[in-house]
Amino acid sequence: MSPIEVKIVHQYELEDVAALFSELEQHYPDDELSTNYFLSSQWFINWLRSIEQRPLLLCCYSTAKSVETAHHTASHKLTQNKQQLVGFAFWGRKTQLVGDSYYLNQSGDHLSDQVWIEHNDAICVNKLRDKVIEAMCHKLSKRKRFHRIVVHNALSEHWHYADLTVDITKEDSQFVSLGNNNYLDQLSKNTRAAVKRSNKLLEHTFGPISVRSLQHDMSPSQAIPCIEKLKYLHKERWGSSEFGSGFNNPAFTAFHDNMFEAGKGFDILEVTAGSTLLAYLYIMIQKQDALFYLSALESFDLGNKCKPGLSAHYAAIEYLNAAGYARYDFLAGRARYKEQMSTHHYPVYHVQAERKTWLISFARSIKKTYILLKKKLYLRAEKTSDTSSQGQH
Repeated sequence: MSPIEVKIVHQYELEDVAALFSELEQHYPDDELSTNYFLSSQWFINWLRSIEQRPLLLCCYSTAKSVETAHHTASHKLTQNKQQLVGFAFWGRKTQLVGDSYYLNQSGDHLSDQVWIEHNDAICVNKLRDKVIEAMCHKLSKRKRFHRIVVHNALSEHWHYADLTVDITKEDSQFVSLGNNNYLDQLSKNTRAAVKRSNKLLEHTFGPISVRSLQHDMSPSQAIPCIEKLKYLHKERWGSSEFGSGFNNPAFTAFHDNMFEAGKGFDILEVTAGSTLLAYLYIMIQKQDALFYLSALESFDLGNKCKPGLSAHYAAIEYLNAAGYARYDFLAGRARYKEQMSTHHYPVYHVQAERKTWLISFARSIKKTYILLKKKLYLRAEKTSDTSSQGQH
């Protein structure tokens, strides 16, 4: 295999991005590419259309020679280069006092990134994934003022390269494996009881719980009010939180309005009890997988037995199971209801990679010593506490 050459493109059009996806798809079958819903042309083109400042585009080619063109537009650079494209990714640059941070498939700006990518990686040929990422990291690390690389929600834990010091933290994403008729029986005793109590209370108060799909059960005239109601409820619930509702953010709203207008790749499930709305569940569709993205819940003053969120997810999971879906993925992010309602989990990784310098090594050593000392002091305090409590009996 020839060495991988990385080219940085500063200016490009959405048509250029679509052409890159097409080029990979023309040369490689789907099962040989690292594509998923969050690494799709639909996701990236919607995202790039919704933000003001576009990230750098790094393209990886597999041959040693390149054919330069006399044209200077990104379109010609991307489509007339005769090297074999094997991967590409977007890298947002955030300038800070200590140097520049580069964010994989994000901008580094909270408002531009609030749509929040999951299952993150380069868009590339699977068997060359490690070489593509290594080549990109090496290219970025040689740039003036380079400080670090940041990757959120990566599916791969392979980010260790010779010239970078890497920190990786892991968290679990929860999901439900569908395709059976005993989902409720797979949950804990306490969760089963909570779901049954909530369903009984809601159905006794309002009527039978049912689910409608925006894509399959609603006309366009019915779908529009549902979308607007979802936005309103989400803003009511999260508007005053630390990061606020995404629907108060023009970039986030523009991204999802583009999704709604395109009319594919997503669904909104409306969960009701009788004629009373319980929740909207916004899901992304990846083949036979339903990826839970966000919810908008109505609130009820029915006491602590009323759990509209649990009831809504249970109803949605049963609905999707009957419709032939294989998986209901809660995606990343810690939440008690995800642990309660899931049956399986898989790891995702958050990565920070910095250039190796004596200053960074020294800082890491101090940090490691501090953590070990803190742990020892905690264990010592816990032992002292146990000794004191034993003396009181």
